[in-house]
Amino acid sequence: MSFESRIRKIVDDHEHGSSYLVEQICSVLQSLESLPEGHTKLPWAFEQLQHIDPSMAVVRHLLNHLDPSLGRAFFAELRRYQSRWHNVHQRVAQQLESTVKVGGKQILVHSHSWMVVQVLSVVSKQSSGLRVVQTRSLPGGEGVTQCRDLEAAGLQVTLIEDADVVRAADSCDFACLGADQFTADAFVNKVGSLGITQTMAAQGKSTFVLADARKRVKTLHYSTTLFEPVPFGERTLLMAGEK
Repeated sequence: MSFESRIRKIVDDHEHGSSYLVEQICSVLQSLESLPEGHTKLPWAFEQLQHIDPSMAVVRHLLNHLDPSLGRAFFAELRRYQSRWHNVHQRVAQQLESTVKVGGKQILVHSHSWMVVQVLSVVSKQSSGLRVVQTRSLPGGEGVTQCRDLEAAGLQVTLIEDADVVRAADSCDFACLGADQFTADAFVNKVGSLGITQTMAAQGKSTFVLADARKRVKTLHYSTTLFEPVPFGERTLLMAGEK
């Protein structure tokens, strides 16, 4: 697949979250370094990548950080960026494990989040008996994709319909959600997230929001068709791997 086709595939990807897209973007951009005058394709690529939904905060962070470096010095700056951020999921996993012992627990998850998949993959290798209950996550049904990703990571996963969340919550110890953006007061995630946090809180259980620190924004911006704001609270806690 050509460089141009790979960039267009990323721009047209409406299934994965921003952390996943950033991994793909970095990989594709890095491939230019081995090409003669590869850096000359960067302005076109950045113009195309600007079409990605602005609510994808990590993508915005990447593009804003690297845009001033377009040119021959770009690839060195890209490597510095990757070095700083490539282990962010490890820090979030450590924060989750230090807060709640996950061994033998059953966790409710929703939608499709690169961070959720990576964190649960890490903690499942450190603690045995972890089980996951995954919603189908309508509209779109991207929960099916996350279910496959979690199973590929070696986790035991049960896929449920969104309408069965209340019943499923009875048997879950806590929930883990991703976030497209967050402020000090709230986060944005796929519709259905608010109901999950409310259901868990009503049962005295916590929801842990696993987020990349690059998703912190001053003001939330999102599409009300697929996303909704969810307030943080006593039972809805942010974990972004920040010190």
